[in-house]
Amino acid sequence: MRNYSLKFLIRSSVNSVNKGLIYCRISVGSVRKEFSLKREIDISKWDQKVGYVKGSSQQAIDINSYIDKVKFDAAAIHKEILDNKKPFNADILKGRILGTINGEPMLLELLNDFFELFTSKLEEGSLKNYRTTDRYLKEFMTLKLKTDDIRLTSIDFNFIAQFESYLLKRKPDPKQRRCSNNTVIKHIDRFNRILGLALKKQWLIINPCSFYEKNIIMREHQCLDEKELSKLENTDFKNEQLNTIRDLFVFSCYTGLAYMEIKALTPSHIEFDSDNDQWLKIVRKKTKRYSEKRMSILMLPKAIAILKLYKDYPKCIRKKVCLPVPSNQVYNRSLKKITEFLDFSFGLTTHIARHTFATTVTLNNDVPIETVSDMLGHKSIRTTQSYSKVKEMKIKRDMKNLQKKFEPNNNSILRVLR
Repeated sequence: MRNYSLKFLIRSSVNSVNKGLIYCRISVGSVRKEFSLKREIDISKWDQKVGYVKGSSQQAIDINSYIDKVKFDAAAIHKEILDNKKPFNADILKGRILGTINGEPMLLELLNDFFELFTSKLEEGSLKNYRTTDRYLKEFMTLKLKTDDIRLTSIDFNFIAQFESYLLKRKPDPKQRRCSNNTVIKHIDRFNRILGLALKKQWLIINPCSFYEKNIIMREHQCLDEKELSKLENTDFKNEQLNTIRDLFVFSCYTGLAYMEIKALTPSHIEFDSDNDQWLKIVRKKTKRYSEKRMSILMLPKAIAILKLYKDYPKCIRKKVCLPVPSNQVYNRSLKKITEFLDFSFGLTTHIARHTFATTVTLNNDVPIETVSDMLGHKSIRTTQSYSKVKEMKIKRDMKNLQKKFEPNNNSILRVLR
Protein backbone atom coordinates (compact mmCIF):
# COMPACT_ATOMS: atom_id res chain seq x y z
CA MET A 1 0.00 0.00 0.00
CA ARG A 2 1.61 3.26 -1.17
CA ASN A 3 -1.09 5.86 -0.42
CA TYR A 4 -1.82 7.45 2.93
CA SER A 5 -4.20 9.88 4.61
CA LEU A 6 -3.93 12.19 7.61
CA LYS A 7 -6.71 13.12 9.98
CA PHE A 8 -6.39 15.58 12.85
CA LEU A 9 -8.62 15.02 15.85
CA ILE A 10 -8.93 16.03 19.47
CA ARG A 11 -9.01 13.84 22.57
CA SER A 12 -10.21 14.94 26.00
CA SER A 13 -7.43 15.80 28.41
CA VAL A 14 -7.10 13.65 31.53
CA ASN A 15 -6.96 16.66 33.86
CA SER A 16 -9.71 18.77 32.24
CA VAL A 17 -13.03 17.85 30.64
CA ASN A 18 -13.10 21.12 28.68
CA LYS A 19 -9.66 20.85 27.12
CA GLY A 20 -8.19 18.35 24.70
CA LEU A 21 -4.94 17.34 23.01
CA ILE A 22 -4.68 17.41 19.23
CA TYR A 23 -3.65 14.14 17.60
CA CYS A 24 -2.66 13.22 14.06
CA ARG A 25 -3.95 9.90 12.75
CA ILE A 26 -2.04 8.30 9.88
CA SER A 27 -3.91 5.72 7.81
CA VAL A 28 -2.15 3.44 5.35
CA GLY A 29 -4.63 0.88 4.11
CA SER A 30 -6.34 -0.60 7.18
CA VAL A 31 -3.42 0.25 9.50
CA ARG A 32 -3.69 3.34 11.68
CA LYS A 33 -1.04 5.06 13.77
CA GLU A 34 -1.50 8.12 15.96
CA PHE A 35 0.73 10.64 17.67
CA SER A 36 0.14 13.77 19.70
CA LEU A 37 0.98 17.23 18.38
CA LYS A 38 1.49 18.23 22.03
CA ARG A 39 -0.93 21.11 21.53
CA GLU A 40 -3.84 21.61 23.96
CA ILE A 41 -6.93 23.74 23.26
CA ASP A 42 -10.51 24.25 24.43
CA ILE A 43 -12.60 21.48 22.87
CA SER A 44 -15.24 24.05 21.84
CA LYS A 45 -12.67 25.78 19.59
CA TRP A 46 -11.93 22.67 17.52
CA ASP A 47 -13.58 22.16 14.12
CA GLN A 48 -13.68 18.38 13.77
CA LYS A 49 -14.99 18.54 10.20
CA VAL A 50 -12.01 20.42 8.74
CA GLY A 51 -9.43 19.44 11.36
CA TYR A 52 -8.39 22.95 12.35
CA VAL A 53 -8.81 25.35 15.27
CA LYS A 54 -11.68 27.80 14.83
CA GLY A 55 -11.18 31.55 14.83
CA SER A 56 -8.31 33.94 14.16
CA SER A 57 -6.69 34.18 17.58
CA GLN A 58 -2.93 33.92 17.82
CA GLN A 59 -3.30 30.44 19.34
CA ALA A 60 -5.48 29.34 16.40
CA ILE A 61 -2.99 30.75 13.88
CA ASP A 62 -0.01 29.05 15.56
CA ILE A 63 -1.67 25.64 15.89
CA ASN A 64 -3.15 25.68 12.38
CA SER A 65 0.27 26.62 10.98
CA TYR A 66 1.78 23.67 12.84
CA ILE A 67 -0.89 21.34 11.41
CA ASP A 68 -0.04 22.61 7.91
CA LYS A 69 3.65 21.93 8.61
CA VAL A 70 2.87 18.33 9.61
CA LYS A 71 0.88 17.89 6.38
CA PHE A 72 3.72 19.39 4.32
CA ASP A 73 6.35 17.21 6.05
CA ALA A 74 4.23 14.09 5.51
CA ALA A 75 3.81 14.84 1.81
CA ALA A 76 7.54 15.50 1.37
CA ILE A 77 8.50 12.30 3.22
CA HIS A 78 5.98 10.28 1.19
CA LYS A 79 7.35 11.64 -2.11
CA GLU A 80 10.94 10.95 -1.06
CA ILE A 81 10.10 7.35 -0.14
CA LEU A 82 8.27 6.74 -3.42
CA ASP A 83 11.03 8.35 -5.49
CA ASN A 84 13.64 6.14 -3.84
CA LYS A 85 11.39 3.05 -4.02
CA LYS A 86 11.80 2.38 -0.30
CA PRO A 87 9.39 0.44 1.95
CA PHE A 88 6.43 2.49 3.12
CA ASN A 89 3.91 1.95 5.91
CA ALA A 90 2.18 3.87 8.71
CA ASP A 91 4.99 3.17 11.20
CA ILE A 92 7.65 4.51 8.84
CA LEU A 93 5.71 7.68 8.06
CA LYS A 94 4.97 8.29 11.75
CA GLY A 95 8.60 7.72 12.65
CA ARG A 96 9.88 10.05 9.96
CA ILE A 97 7.46 12.79 10.97
CA LEU A 98 8.43 12.51 14.62
CA GLY A 99 12.09 12.12 13.78
CA THR A 100 12.29 8.77 15.57
CA ILE A 101 13.44 6.64 12.64
CA ASN A 102 17.09 5.78 13.35
CA GLY A 103 16.48 7.56 16.63
CA GLU A 104 14.95 6.49 19.94
CA PRO A 105 11.57 4.71 20.04
CA MET A 106 8.89 6.00 22.39
CA LEU A 107 6.70 4.34 25.02
CA LEU A 108 3.41 4.97 23.17
CA GLU A 109 4.84 3.26 20.11
CA LEU A 110 5.74 0.25 22.25
CA LEU A 111 2.26 0.16 23.80
CA ASN A 112 0.63 0.29 20.37
CA ASP A 113 2.88 -2.50 19.10
CA PHE A 114 2.15 -4.62 22.18
CA PHE A 115 -1.62 -4.45 21.72
CA GLU A 116 -1.38 -5.02 17.97
CA LEU A 117 0.64 -8.16 18.66
CA PHE A 118 -1.19 -9.56 21.70
CA THR A 119 -4.84 -8.43 21.46
CA SER A 120 -5.73 -11.57 19.50
CA LYS A 121 -3.71 -13.79 21.84
CA LEU A 122 -4.81 -12.59 25.28
CA GLU A 123 -7.96 -13.89 26.93
CA GLU A 124 -10.71 -11.34 27.57
CA GLY A 125 -9.95 -10.92 31.27
CA SER A 126 -6.19 -10.55 30.78
CA LEU A 127 -6.66 -8.08 27.91
CA LYS A 128 -8.93 -5.95 30.10
CA ASN A 129 -6.24 -5.85 32.80
CA TYR A 130 -3.56 -4.82 30.29
CA ARG A 131 -5.85 -2.06 29.00
CA THR A 132 -6.17 -0.75 32.56
CA THR A 133 -2.38 -0.78 33.02
CA ASP A 134 -2.04 1.05 29.69
CA ARG A 135 -4.54 3.70 30.85
CA TYR A 136 -2.76 4.19 34.17
CA LEU A 137 0.62 4.59 32.44
CA LYS A 138 -0.77 7.32 30.19
CA GLU A 139 -2.44 9.04 33.16
CA PHE A 140 0.83 8.92 35.08
CA MET A 141 2.80 10.50 32.23
CA THR A 142 0.22 13.24 31.73
CA LEU A 143 -0.45 14.13 35.36
CA LYS A 144 2.93 13.51 37.00
CA LEU A 145 5.54 13.76 34.25
CA LYS A 146 3.63 16.49 32.35
CA THR A 147 4.11 14.76 29.01
CA ASP A 148 2.08 12.41 26.84
CA ASP A 149 5.04 10.26 25.76
CA ILE A 150 8.58 9.38 26.84
CA ARG A 151 11.67 7.85 25.25
CA LEU A 152 12.09 4.20 26.24
CA THR A 153 15.71 4.84 27.20
CA SER A 154 14.47 7.41 29.73
CA ILE A 155 12.51 4.75 31.61
CA ASP A 156 14.61 3.77 34.60
CA PHE A 157 14.09 2.51 38.14
CA ASN A 158 13.05 6.01 39.22
CA PHE A 159 10.23 5.91 36.63
CA ILE A 160 9.05 2.56 38.03
CA ALA A 161 9.20 3.84 41.62
CA GLN A 162 7.23 6.98 40.72
CA PHE A 163 4.66 4.92 38.83
CA GLU A 164 4.25 2.67 41.88
CA SER A 165 3.77 5.70 44.14
CA TYR A 166 1.23 7.20 41.72
CA LEU A 167 -0.85 4.01 41.68
CA LEU A 168 -0.84 3.69 45.47
CA LYS A 169 -2.04 7.29 45.89
CA ARG A 170 -4.33 7.42 42.85
CA LYS A 171 -7.88 8.52 43.59
CA PRO A 172 -10.12 5.67 42.42
CA ASP A 173 -12.74 6.07 39.72
CA PRO A 174 -16.43 5.92 40.76
CA LYS A 175 -17.46 2.43 41.95
CA GLN A 176 -13.79 1.41 42.12
CA ARG A 177 -11.55 0.68 45.06
CA ARG A 178 -8.16 2.27 45.62
CA CYS A 179 -5.29 0.19 44.23
CA SER A 180 -3.98 -2.11 46.93
CA ASN A 181 -0.31 -3.00 47.32
CA ASN A 182 -0.81 -6.34 45.55
CA THR A 183 -2.83 -4.75 42.72
CA VAL A 184 -0.03 -2.24 42.12
CA ILE A 185 2.46 -5.12 41.88
CA LYS A 186 0.26 -6.76 39.22
CA HIS A 187 0.25 -3.53 37.16
CA ILE A 188 4.05 -3.33 37.35
CA ASP A 189 4.26 -7.03 36.41
CA ARG A 190 2.23 -6.28 33.28
CA PHE A 191 4.42 -3.26 32.49
CA ASN A 192 7.42 -5.57 32.91
CA ARG A 193 6.00 -7.90 30.22
CA ILE A 194 5.32 -4.93 27.92
CA LEU A 195 8.93 -3.77 28.31
CA GLY A 196 9.96 -7.35 27.54
CA LEU A 197 8.74 -6.72 23.99
CA ALA A 198 11.14 -3.74 23.80
CA LEU A 199 13.99 -6.09 24.73
CA LYS A 200 13.01 -8.47 21.94
CA LYS A 201 12.92 -5.56 19.48
CA GLN A 202 16.36 -4.51 20.81
CA TRP A 203 14.96 -1.12 21.76
CA LEU A 204 16.23 -1.64 25.31
CA ILE A 205 19.34 -3.36 26.61
CA ILE A 206 18.00 -3.97 30.11
CA ASN A 207 14.51 -4.00 31.59
CA PRO A 208 14.28 -1.42 34.42
CA CYS A 209 11.54 -3.51 36.06
CA SER A 210 14.16 -6.16 36.81
CA PHE A 211 15.36 -3.96 39.69
CA TYR A 212 11.87 -3.73 41.19
CA GLU A 213 11.38 -5.73 44.39
CA LYS A 214 7.93 -7.16 44.98
CA ASN A 215 6.67 -6.89 48.52
CA ILE A 216 3.53 -8.98 48.23
CA ILE A 217 1.28 -8.84 51.28
CA MET A 218 0.02 -12.33 52.03
CA ARG A 219 -3.59 -12.31 53.16
CA GLU A 220 -5.86 -15.05 54.39
CA HIS A 221 -8.14 -16.46 51.70
CA GLN A 222 -11.73 -16.70 52.86
CA CYS A 223 -13.79 -19.82 52.25
CA LEU A 224 -17.07 -21.34 53.40
CA ASP A 225 -16.90 -23.92 56.16
CA GLU A 226 -19.15 -27.00 56.14
CA LYS A 227 -21.99 -25.29 58.05
CA GLU A 228 -21.95 -22.20 55.83
CA LEU A 229 -21.84 -24.29 52.66
CA SER A 230 -24.75 -26.42 53.89
CA LYS A 231 -26.74 -23.29 54.80
CA LEU A 232 -26.16 -21.89 51.32
CA GLU A 233 -27.18 -25.13 49.62
CA ASN A 234 -30.40 -25.59 51.60
CA THR A 235 -31.77 -22.03 51.60
CA ASP A 236 -34.71 -21.19 49.34
CA PHE A 237 -34.36 -17.52 48.42
CA LYS A 238 -37.94 -17.31 47.08
CA ASN A 239 -36.44 -15.82 43.92
CA GLU A 240 -35.67 -17.82 40.77
CA GLN A 241 -32.64 -15.76 39.78
CA LEU A 242 -31.05 -15.92 43.25
CA ASN A 243 -31.67 -19.66 43.46
CA THR A 244 -30.01 -20.10 40.05
CA ILE A 245 -26.99 -17.99 41.03
CA ARG A 246 -26.76 -20.01 44.26
CA ASP A 247 -26.66 -23.22 42.20
CA LEU A 248 -23.91 -21.83 39.97
CA PHE A 249 -21.87 -20.78 43.00
CA VAL A 250 -22.32 -24.19 44.66
CA PHE A 251 -21.25 -25.84 41.39
CA SER A 252 -17.98 -23.85 41.63
CA CYS A 253 -17.61 -24.96 45.25
CA TYR A 254 -17.73 -28.61 44.16
CA THR A 255 -15.60 -28.29 41.01
CA GLY A 256 -13.20 -25.39 41.69
CA LEU A 257 -14.07 -23.76 38.35
CA ALA A 258 -13.83 -19.98 37.96
CA TYR A 259 -16.63 -17.79 36.59
CA MET A 260 -15.40 -17.77 32.97
CA GLU A 261 -14.94 -21.55 33.07
CA ILE A 262 -18.48 -22.33 34.19
CA LYS A 263 -19.79 -19.79 31.68
CA ALA A 264 -17.93 -21.51 28.83
CA LEU A 265 -18.72 -25.05 30.01
CA THR A 266 -20.28 -27.19 27.26
CA PRO A 267 -21.22 -30.89 27.04
CA SER A 268 -17.96 -31.46 25.13
CA HIS A 269 -16.05 -30.77 28.37
CA ILE A 270 -17.70 -33.76 30.08
CA GLU A 271 -16.27 -37.24 29.55
CA PHE A 272 -17.15 -40.67 30.96
CA ASP A 273 -14.53 -43.24 31.91
CA SER A 274 -14.81 -47.04 31.81
CA ASP A 275 -16.49 -47.00 35.25
CA ASN A 276 -19.10 -44.53 33.96
CA ASP A 277 -17.74 -41.79 36.22
CA GLN A 278 -18.06 -38.25 34.88
CA TRP A 279 -15.00 -36.06 34.40
CA LEU A 280 -14.62 -32.38 33.60
CA LYS A 281 -11.83 -31.86 31.07
CA ILE A 282 -10.91 -28.18 31.06
CA VAL A 283 -8.01 -26.19 29.63
CA ARG A 284 -7.25 -23.27 31.91
CA LYS A 285 -5.32 -20.58 30.06
CA LYS A 286 -4.21 -16.99 30.48
CA THR A 287 -3.74 -16.48 26.75
CA LYS A 288 -5.40 -18.04 23.74
CA ARG A 289 -2.22 -19.85 22.71
CA TYR A 290 0.08 -19.94 25.69
CA SER A 291 0.15 -20.72 29.42
CA GLU A 292 -2.30 -23.59 29.06
CA LYS A 293 -2.98 -25.87 32.01
CA ARG A 294 -5.08 -28.97 31.42
CA MET A 295 -7.35 -29.92 34.30
CA SER A 296 -9.15 -33.20 34.92
CA ILE A 297 -11.77 -33.06 37.67
CA LEU A 298 -13.75 -36.11 38.77
CA MET A 299 -17.24 -34.74 39.31
CA LEU A 300 -18.85 -35.04 42.72
CA PRO A 301 -22.55 -36.02 43.04
CA LYS A 302 -23.75 -32.50 43.95
CA ALA A 303 -22.07 -31.00 40.88
CA ILE A 304 -23.61 -33.70 38.67
CA ALA A 305 -27.04 -32.99 40.19
CA ILE A 306 -26.75 -29.28 39.30
CA LEU A 307 -25.84 -30.12 35.70
CA LYS A 308 -28.89 -32.41 35.45
CA LEU A 309 -31.09 -29.67 36.92
CA TYR A 310 -30.26 -27.28 34.06
CA LYS A 311 -29.85 -29.81 31.25
CA ASP A 312 -33.14 -28.82 29.59
CA TYR A 313 -33.01 -25.16 30.58
CA PRO A 314 -33.99 -23.02 27.51
CA LYS A 315 -30.95 -20.73 27.74
CA CYS A 316 -28.61 -23.73 27.95
CA ILE A 317 -30.20 -25.39 24.92
CA ARG A 318 -30.14 -22.15 22.92
CA LYS A 319 -26.48 -21.38 23.69
CA LYS A 320 -25.37 -25.03 23.76
CA VAL A 321 -23.86 -24.65 27.23
CA CYS A 322 -24.23 -26.62 30.46
CA LEU A 323 -25.27 -23.82 32.82
CA PRO A 324 -27.30 -20.57 32.48
CA VAL A 325 -24.53 -18.20 33.56
CA PRO A 326 -25.48 -14.48 33.39
CA SER A 327 -23.14 -11.52 32.88
CA ASN A 328 -20.41 -10.95 35.44
CA GLN A 329 -22.22 -7.85 36.74
CA VAL A 330 -25.51 -9.71 37.30
CA TYR A 331 -23.66 -12.64 38.86
CA ASN A 332 -21.76 -10.49 41.37
CA ARG A 333 -24.81 -8.35 42.16
CA SER A 334 -26.82 -11.48 42.93
CA LEU A 335 -24.03 -12.91 45.10
CA LYS A 336 -24.10 -9.69 47.12
CA LYS A 337 -27.85 -10.14 47.74
CA ILE A 338 -27.29 -13.77 48.75
CA THR A 339 -24.55 -12.70 51.18
CA GLU A 340 -26.89 -10.17 52.80
CA PHE A 341 -29.75 -12.68 52.96
CA LEU A 342 -27.59 -15.30 54.71
CA ASP A 343 -25.83 -12.69 56.87
CA PHE A 344 -22.36 -14.03 56.08
CA SER A 345 -19.45 -12.04 57.53
CA PHE A 346 -17.76 -11.75 54.11
CA GLY A 347 -18.94 -11.28 50.55
CA LEU A 348 -19.27 -14.26 48.21
CA THR A 349 -17.04 -14.26 45.12
CA THR A 350 -15.90 -16.86 42.60
CA HIS A 351 -12.53 -16.88 44.36
CA ILE A 352 -14.24 -17.87 47.60
CA ALA A 353 -15.96 -20.74 45.76
CA ARG A 354 -12.58 -21.98 44.49
CA HIS A 355 -11.04 -21.66 47.95
CA THR A 356 -14.00 -23.57 49.40
CA PHE A 357 -13.33 -26.37 46.91
CA ALA A 358 -9.65 -26.37 47.88
CA THR A 359 -10.21 -26.42 51.62
CA THR A 360 -13.64 -27.51 52.86
CA VAL A 361 -14.50 -29.89 50.02
CA THR A 362 -11.15 -31.52 49.21
CA LEU A 363 -8.28 -31.01 51.66
CA ASN A 364 -10.58 -31.27 54.65
CA ASN A 365 -11.57 -34.68 53.31
CA ASP A 366 -8.00 -35.95 52.96
CA VAL A 367 -7.49 -35.24 49.25
CA PRO A 368 -3.70 -34.69 48.83
CA ILE A 369 -2.65 -31.11 48.18
CA GLU A 370 -0.86 -32.18 44.97
CA THR A 371 -4.18 -33.47 43.59
CA VAL A 372 -6.00 -30.31 44.65
CA SER A 373 -3.36 -28.17 42.96
CA ASP A 374 -3.81 -30.07 39.68
CA MET A 375 -7.61 -29.78 39.80
CA LEU A 376 -7.41 -26.02 40.45
CA GLY A 377 -5.13 -25.61 37.45
CA HIS A 378 -2.29 -24.10 39.48
CA LYS A 379 1.05 -24.14 37.67
CA SER A 380 2.88 -24.52 40.96
CA ILE A 381 1.86 -26.19 44.19
CA ARG A 382 3.14 -23.05 45.93
CA THR A 383 0.05 -21.21 44.71
CA THR A 384 -2.17 -23.77 46.46
CA GLN A 385 0.00 -23.64 49.57
CA SER A 386 -0.42 -19.85 49.72
CA TYR A 387 -3.93 -20.40 51.05
CA SER A 388 -3.27 -20.12 54.79
CA LYS A 389 -6.08 -22.53 55.68
CA VAL A 390 -4.70 -25.01 53.17
CA LYS A 391 -1.37 -24.86 54.98
CA GLU A 392 -3.04 -25.42 58.35
CA MET A 393 -5.06 -28.38 57.06
CA LYS A 394 -2.00 -29.92 55.44
CA ILE A 395 0.00 -29.56 58.66
CA LYS A 396 -2.85 -30.91 60.78
CA ARG A 397 -3.40 -33.95 58.56
CA ASP A 398 0.31 -34.76 58.39
CA MET A 399 0.80 -34.33 62.14
CA LYS A 400 -2.30 -36.41 62.93
CA ASN A 401 -0.69 -39.31 61.10
CA LEU A 402 2.49 -38.70 63.08
CA GLN A 403 0.52 -38.58 66.33
CA LYS A 404 -0.81 -42.06 65.67
CA LYS A 405 2.71 -43.34 65.04
CA PHE A 406 3.99 -41.95 68.34
CA GLU A 407 0.90 -42.76 70.41
CA PRO A 408 2.20 -44.27 73.72
CA ASN A 409 1.60 -48.03 73.98
CA ASN A 410 0.44 -49.83 77.10
CA ASN A 411 4.00 -50.43 78.29
CA SER A 412 5.12 -46.85 77.81
CA ILE A 413 6.18 -44.84 80.85
CA LEU A 414 4.06 -42.01 79.41
CA ARG A 415 0.98 -44.25 79.65
CA VAL A 416 1.79 -44.91 83.31
CA LEU A 417 2.29 -41.23 84.06
CA ARG A 418 -1.12 -40.44 82.58
